[in-house]
Amino acid sequence: MNPTAFRILGPAVVLLAAVAAVFLYPTDDGIVAEIGPHVVTPRQLALRQAHVEVYYPGSGKPETALAQLVQGYLAAAVLERQGVRLDRSTWVAEDERIARQTRDAETLARLRGVYGDDTESWLYVGVLPDFAQSRAFKYYRSARQPGEAAKSGASTFLDGVVQTPTAFAATARRQGLEPATLLVHEKKGLLPLVDIESPAEVTADMAGEEDPATAEAARLLLERLAGQPDGSVYPRTLETPDGFNVVRLVRRVPGGAVIELVEFAKPSYGDWFWKEAAEIPVRIGDRELEEAFRAAVSWSQAVNLQ
Repeated sequence: MNPTAFRILGPAVVLLAAVAAVFLYPTDDGIVAEIGPHVVTPRQLALRQAHVEVYYPGSGKPETALAQLVQGYLAAAVLERQGVRLDRSTWVAEDERIARQTRDAETLARLRGVYGDDTESWLYVGVLPDFAQSRAFKYYRSARQPGEAAKSGASTFLDGVVQTPTAFAATARRQGLEPATLLVHEKKGLLPLVDIESPAEVTADMAGEEDPATAEAARLLLERLAGQPDGSVYPRTLETPDGFNVVRLVRRVPGGAVIELVEFAKPSYGDWFWKEAAEIPVRIGDRELEEAFRAAVSWSQAVNLQ
């Protein structure tokens, strides 16, 4: 189908999806689903189905729409458990940001058209689920709590090797950890050194091609290591978005340094999110819809379905 034809038929497809959904759930009597403090009514599910159709014509099935709402409202509930409350004012601010920054005003207009003049449904069904997921990821990347175990492990390891730096790699391996040997170079970036019998003999020329993507990280690390004696362990853990590192400066080379590093990784976003989400009860009021949800949604087993 050509783009012009799609623009003509698009509103009709959305309308048919909404009508079909309302036929399946004809009234707002009762609740389709409860996700912690959030509820989904039949009409809200129908609106999200039509919402899905705008982006993916033919995909606006009840279980697909419900999956988007469940994951979004779980994200909002997880944030609330962390003390981050997404109240109506934040939904409005996000709506304004979307309008201001959109690169596809035509699609946004069709999306808003699904909700008509119902601003509250647009905010609660159209904006909040996606906004909450984005906000939850930002929280994970910036908050201390998800990485506390990694931070504690890194601190304990650091305490054990800072006075005996030559035992850095051996101590790591005894604890089941795998130390990495890296070249940290101001132009080449961060490059792993493999099959090197003696890291102390490494020169910058042995490290291969440049890696511009990590050059900035390498530069910042070299600044941290300035003044650090060769052979010593850096006396503080170094946090990255993915975890906490303990670093030993093996020796400097022209333009950089060779280091040994042990990383204590934070849980992945998915591991953290679903662990938190498992504390939030989810109820689906329609057995047939619940079965379709379980069958179609890969992460449904991680949901605390009551």
